[in-house]
Amino acid sequence: MLRNQLPRESMEKAALLASRGKKQTEIATALGVSGATVHRLLGRACEAGILEPRAPLLKLPSRILARLESELVIREALLGELKPLSGDTLQQLKIFDTRNRDVPHLPAAAAGHIVDHILPTARNVAVTWGQTIRELVSAICDRAQGRPDLRARGLEFLQGCGDPDAAVEDHSQRSASLVAMLNNVINGKQISRYTFSMSASIPSRFSDEEVRTIRKFIRGIGGYSSLFDERQRLKVRVDTLITSCGNGQLDADPWLAECAKVAGSKGRELEALVLGNIGGYWLPDKGLHAEQRALLKRINDCWNGIVAEDMAVIAKRRPGVVLVAAQAHKAEIVLHLVKEQYVSVLLISDVLAEEIEKIIHREAPAPGPGRKR
Repeated sequence: MLRNQLPRESMEKAALLASRGKKQTEIATALGVSGATVHRLLGRACEAGILEPRAPLLKLPSRILARLESELVIREALLGELKPLSGDTLQQLKIFDTRNRDVPHLPAAAAGHIVDHILPTARNVAVTWGQTIRELVSAICDRAQGRPDLRARGLEFLQGCGDPDAAVEDHSQRSASLVAMLNNVINGKQISRYTFSMSASIPSRFSDEEVRTIRKFIRGIGGYSSLFDERQRLKVRVDTLITSCGNGQLDADPWLAECAKVAGSKGRELEALVLGNIGGYWLPDKGLHAEQRALLKRINDCWNGIVAEDMAVIAKRRPGVVLVAAQAHKAEIVLHLVKEQYVSVLLISDVLAEEIEKIIHREAPAPGPGRKR
């Protein structure tokens, strides 16, 4: 990361924590950044005159100090609750203020964290699809302009899935388009092989033999072929997945209706089976009977993309699975994904963070006899 591109807010938070006597390793954990980045942040804080290193004393206006303290307290509290639930898979949590109109909306704000703290340590980056990811990728490209340090890394951007046919009419939201944009802007390649848009699902009308033939055909086409073989297994060591999630509600998620149609079932029937999806792959609701599980398996077997098994592996790597979500109605699926150990970096809005907190406290076991609340 270039010194003049260190975010001022990160610098202020690092200075605040240092003034409280926190060690650099503790600051790195609290902010979700590397030790080297903390060293640079504190150096810039001293240069800017907001941190006196000998004491260390903090020199910030009271209103800024109050905001920083509030954000750090909320973030540390929620991370402290989520990390044990994730089996320590969750390593970073960033909560963005979306109520304040002076603060960019979530994808633009999250892009800054990804460019400054995720991409500098990544190598093979898979990207999914959708409106949130399109806005995120666009903001990443804006932020990454003129970053020779990123180009020098030789980042490989990979198509993490096929593209929905009916659910995404805007081709700019498709994984193939987003990967081409990242490859062109960050790596400076005007001609990209990541330009072929493969369907996200193989309709259930095809036999098992026909599906094998289709997957064999896919293996040789475009950017999709660089990640998957005909058995839909990952061919390269993906260390980063940038994705979002859906809450599995038919009225709010056109992808659910498309999947039901592909599988030859009704939308409401599928809605009753799922908690939601991550990057397009459906997660089952609790208490499904054998016939329901078989239907959901049939739908997921149609999926051309990274599956839950892959995400569990990627999430153990670093940077891992980066999940971006804003809407409060996604709280249940986001919490579920964290508990299932599919998430390494969680970038969410303050309103979503509050809803997740409510669910955690609602699910907490009642105190036993003689225990204080």
